[in-house]
Amino acid sequence: MKNFLLRCLFSLILCAFGDTLFAQEAFLPPEIPPEVSANRVTAPMTIDGILSEEAWRSATLYNGFLQQNPVQGAAPSNETVVRVLYDAQFLYISAVCRDSIGKYGIRVQNMRRDFSLQQNDFFGVNIDSYLDKRNSFGFYVTPNGAQSDRQFGGEYTENVDWDALWFARTSLSDSAWTLEMAIPWKTLRYKDDCSRMGITFSRGLRRNFEVVTFPPVPRAYTPDRMVYEALLINIAPPPPTANVLVNPYLLAEVNRTVQGSNDAPNAVFKPGGEVKWAITPNSTLEATINTDFAQADVDRQVVNLSRFSVFFPERRQFFLENAQTFYTGFDRIQPFFSRSIGLDNVGAPVPIDAGLRYLAQTPEENIGALAMRQRGTANSPASWFGVARYSKNVGEQSKIGGLITLRQDEAFTRADGTRETSLLSGTATIDGVYRPSQLWGAAGMVSLSVDPVLGRGLAAAGWTGITDTWGYVGVQGEYMSRSYTSRTGFLGFEDYINANPEFELDLRPEWLPSWIRSYSPDGDVDWFWTADGRFLQGDVQASLFSLTFQDGAEIEYRPQQAWQMVDSTFQPLGIAIADGLYTYTRHRFALSTDQSAMLGGSLRYQTGAYFDGALNTFGGEIRFAPIPNIELSASYEFNQIRGVGRMKTNLDTHLFTANARLALNPQVQVIGFYQWNSAAGRAVWNARLSWEYLPLSFIFLVFNSNDAPFGTGGERIIQQQGIAKITLLRQL
Repeated sequence: MKNFLLRCLFSLILCAFGDTLFAQEAFLPPEIPPEVSANRVTAPMTIDGILSEEAWRSATLYNGFLQQNPVQGAAPSNETVVRVLYDAQFLYISAVCRDSIGKYGIRVQNMRRDFSLQQNDFFGVNIDSYLDKRNSFGFYVTPNGAQSDRQFGGEYTENVDWDALWFARTSLSDSAWTLEMAIPWKTLRYKDDCSRMGITFSRGLRRNFEVVTFPPVPRAYTPDRMVYEALLINIAPPPPTANVLVNPYLLAEVNRTVQGSNDAPNAVFKPGGEVKWAITPNSTLEATINTDFAQADVDRQVVNLSRFSVFFPERRQFFLENAQTFYTGFDRIQPFFSRSIGLDNVGAPVPIDAGLRYLAQTPEENIGALAMRQRGTANSPASWFGVARYSKNVGEQSKIGGLITLRQDEAFTRADGTRETSLLSGTATIDGVYRPSQLWGAAGMVSLSVDPVLGRGLAAAGWTGITDTWGYVGVQGEYMSRSYTSRTGFLGFEDYINANPEFELDLRPEWLPSWIRSYSPDGDVDWFWTADGRFLQGDVQASLFSLTFQDGAEIEYRPQQAWQMVDSTFQPLGIAIADGLYTYTRHRFALSTDQSAMLGGSLRYQTGAYFDGALNTFGGEIRFAPIPNIELSASYEFNQIRGVGRMKTNLDTHLFTANARLALNPQVQVIGFYQWNSAAGRAVWNARLSWEYLPLSFIFLVFNSNDAPFGTGGERIIQQQGIAKITLLRQL
């Protein structure tokens, strides 16, 4: 029964799209990669987006871009011309991105750093400075000069939040937009005798929903799949030297807490910062004192109606850089997750006194180590965190590694006089990735935990799958014993076994209408048992009708069959549901417009049974960006619960969010955020002025407000902050 929908869907696909499904292939990397030659320059270069220097006119042109999407290997709709230069300090890259309607056809959502590559025009370069065909640094620019930088480390490890020191400027005309980019050699990591690097170029033309690359990369992968890279030759970067980045800050903060008749303001002034020292070309040591995250984005609240823990991503810059080094490949089982440091269980900040982080990377191995001390408060102990990571590259694309985590909570006395003893817990993990070909891969991890309360525990996970231009088919399984825990990590579920086969297809038969890009059915079976074999929950769902249009708009219908075995520990939103097995069906309808257009939006509606009652969910988003300097957006989610649980509870929840971003240019921006969650009775305000007065040196003005219920008597607590912070980055 549970596989009926999937069997029907697979039969339909094989009958209707069999020729298309098996005719499309992801081509292999070239045995002899193409070469990109860089010219050395001696005259000063001005990075202004105008190719006025003689060196650009004499440089070799590279314009052999081909479509990656929508038609793999087809000629691009518009030409892109690239040139590469270098001197003793910088690697220079220029691109002339021609467009048949010039600046009038450009799509740019906003001027934020680390913009979406899927929803903006952009030009990008990925540099494999170690020439290991795994790791790369990505640098991307929009026509309006917004920058995005990313670290890539092969399977699962894209770090969008890495920020590097580099320079870019653009100019627009009626026939093209032009980019100049200067990447300091010190920003890259390379060997002493480096004379070649790997390089790929990519360009997004969002009006056509088109991506082109040089060299060609199959549609099944992203342009950072560096086994398809070209060789950057004729370069002579300077010998690596001492490279020290100093990033101090000064902060002034005014806090106010209002609880009933109590109004308790206080002021804080503190200095702090980070120092990063490149000990060798392959290793860095970073130190932080009085670590501060005043400018970090606030968490987005959700209304959680499932059994899974809500995952709130890391938003604090010190932890974001090189975060992929410590990741072991599975989202629901993370022995180390940096949000366990400096934040309590409800997301409130806990001061961090100091920390050290060591990272080393070569074509053969990766090493990471982290040590931090978290300050004690009236209701939480001072804590020490230690993390050690090692991974060894095997073959061209496989690897094996290990991770050890420790947390030591010091003995302390709570504000109410309760005495807590010292606690030491930890985990030891082995993980690996096996990829014998571009199409097929597998990954796995096994983790042991030791905790003074729960004792010893075991967790394990595995995945294998095939990815080609027609889509993806794979299966994943997870196991976690009742006693496994990680007080340095994130666990999305507890005490469970999971089996999850799934597929996602991208079918583009010739007989589809020209205004439809692809038919994209998918389906999965997601089944959970307790670690001792008792059934917990499961669902079978499939996207029977899923279309992507040529402008990126989408429409989808998805039925879901669910089974839930309830015990007394599961009470969504406090609703007491009687123990027993519940079987019910739900239906989801969704559509979204072209998200790169001046006005875009999406709607979703889900209806059907929910345990012994009914649940209707409506959600929608709208975004308005008349120019890249102004972006306004809002979203709303409404849950209507009817007749659920022992008391046949009726409950409505509302979640409203509003965002505004006003930018004078990519360096000066004002961001406002508001959210109201009726289920939690919580209202959140966040407003930030950010001025990047020098590259990666900022002045921040921040206002935060959190208005939430306190206790059970209807009392509310309002916490407000006003913050002024200045940072300065210097490369010594």
